[in-house]
Amino acid sequence: MLPLPAPCKRNLLVCAGCQYQASLTAGTIFQDTRKALTLWFRAILWVTAQKNGASALGLQRILGLGSYLTAWTWLHKLRRAMVRPGRDRLHGQVEVDEPQALLAAIRSMRLHYSDVPRSGILTSHKLGISP
Repeated sequence: MLPLPAPCKRNLLVCAGCQYQASLTAGTIFQDTRKALTLWFRAILWVTAQKNGASALGLQRILGLGSYLTAWTWLHKLRRAMVRPGRDRLHGQVEVDEPQALLAAIRSMRLHYSDVPRSGILTSHKLGISP
């Protein structure tokens, strides 16, 4: 069994075998941040809880950040992290839990409200998407 990495003075993990030093945040959106990770987690919670989208100004106010640029950068990092490249489009029956999301989808696709079933389930046929 391999030995566990040991912490060092600079909050890095050191491999007991080869002495390689690595940070837990290396290669993540938290890399090179000077702010506490708890502040980042509060930002994640706030951004994901917003129903109508988050703004950098709102993020700056809620976290008490001194700079709008910091809030804007954080928001864009979080948005990039939440998108999965090459994701598949929705097809078949799509269930929408939030009535606001359903109404927004109807408005954006210019569907008439009577065309959508009351259960909140849209079919690919009604959405005009070919399977």
